[in-house]
Amino acid sequence: MPSLTSANYHGMLSGTFSVASRELSPLPEQSSDAPITGNSRNVTQTTTAKQKGLMAKVPEDLDNPYDARSPFLKLFGRVNSLRNLQDDWNSYGSAAPNTKARFWARRVLHELAHLNFAPLTVTASSDEGVAIFFRSRDKRASIECLNNGEILGVLSQGSEAPEVLSIVPDHLKHAVRTIQVFLTT
Repeated sequence: MPSLTSANYHGMLSGTFSVASRELSPLPEQSSDAPITGNSRNVTQTTTAKQKGLMAKVPEDLDNPYDARSPFLKLFGRVNSLRNLQDDWNSYGSAAPNTKARFWARRVLHELAHLNFAPLTVTASSDEGVAIFFRSRDKRASIECLNNGEILGVLSQGSEAPEVLSIVPDHLKHAVRTIQVFLTT
């Protein structure tokens, strides 16, 4: 089973928090038809319907990320629009998201679409790449696809220090599912 380990988070000042290094446990086995528990604000209409047992009332084509009713169409478009940013887009000297960062952001969205778990938003990252944000109750998470090809996951709950995960591209599916489980349990 692939593992994720904690790492230093880019953009945080040294010593502002400590990150405990640990290996995440394997995800519980769950079929794609099993209900997802929790009450996440950023779940898509289909995921919400599955939670309530109303799957029959949701059109099957809503699972298609290119359907106009899917939130993923707008999110993929947002990633594509980031190619229009210029360096120093935030007036703090940050480089605009490059081709590599946008590629990995699209791969993350692809995995999220398979889970039918839409993020809250997609935006340029001040850490030079693409940031994908999630929120559910007092939990927050993000996936940062950086210009250097590194992918980081950040999990936080309440006022606790964030946990940072270094994501290996070959384990992207596992990482995205880990974030979904974190937010929905």
